[in-house]
Amino acid sequence: ISVVRKDCDLSDLQETNDFMDNFDQNIDWVVYCSGIIHNSEVEKIPKVKTLSESYNVNTLSPIIIFSSIQDKINKNGGIIYISSTAVFKPNSEFPLYSSSKRATESFLKTISEKFENEKNLQKKVIVIAPGPTNTPMRQNIFGDADEYQSPKFIANIIKNIIINNEYINGDFIVAKNSSLSLENLGRY
Repeated sequence: ISVVRKDCDLSDLQETNDFMDNFDQNIDWVVYCSGIIHNSEVEKIPKVKTLSESYNVNTLSPIIIFSSIQDKINKNGGIIYISSTAVFKPNSEFPLYSSSKRATESFLKTISEKFENEKNLQKKVIVIAPGPTNTPMRQNIFGDADEYQSPKFIANIIKNIIINNEYINGDFIVAKNSSLSLENLGRY
């Protein structure tokens, strides 16, 4: 397995679009593992910068990337999107985070349905929704990251998807308290 990391400022939609315009190789899997929460989300009227960064990083950039890449994914490959359990148990302090992550999941459902119609290619869309996890974002917002599950737990799920082919198109994996539950994107 070869892994390639590509960096791009996801808050800048033009940069994201230009990046994808220049992406000309086929791939097996794309893992989108990025998100942003602002401490200022709880304001009655969020600042334009907070709104645009939240939706650019959590919704619009993934939509640009997934739209551009879906036809470049090889047979038996797919998209793994790291979401959050905040999509079905939103925190009233961070409505932009919850709603923007949920919007991306809805978009991915349409790609999952497209892949379902191309069964011969056996492509997949799989969403992983971690609960609280020991990440820099968690630490910056709440200051308690070391009390929660390790990012290695999430990395192992990704590894099992890619190497062991354990999941099917449309699976929605909830990874909370170092345990898993499974739903299918078609059911929500």
